[in-house]
Amino acid sequence: MVLFKLSGAEIKSLFKMAYKFDENRPIYPSGMKAVSTMTSGGEVANVDIYTPDGVPMQLDRIYTVAMNNYMATVYDYEHNDPGTSLFKPTAESMIEYLKALKIIPSYENEKRIDFIR
Repeated sequence: MVLFKLSGAEIKSLFKMAYKFDENRPIYPSGMKAVSTMTSGGEVANVDIYTPDGVPMQLDRIYTVAMNNYMATVYDYEHNDPGTSLFKPTAESMIEYLKALKIIPSYENEKRIDFIR
């Protein structure tokens, strides 16, 4: 896992780049929601990002973002922070998080990404 300090604008850049890089597949975030507006050609024209409560994230505010080593290494998007390695695999981090919750919530009805076509 790699920890970044990213602005809202940098997060938007990450989402736009990742969709194209990952063969038109979106990032599935945690702790936020994203709505991508698509062009008629199927490309991402814009990404709006929101808090879990639906409040628009501020483009100039700095957010703490964790991502796996793969994303941190191969995603080429606009950002200033080079990131800080946590020296911990993603699986280990997820197991620790779930253990800390005590009760694992259901994400069955969770909708964190949407598309406007």
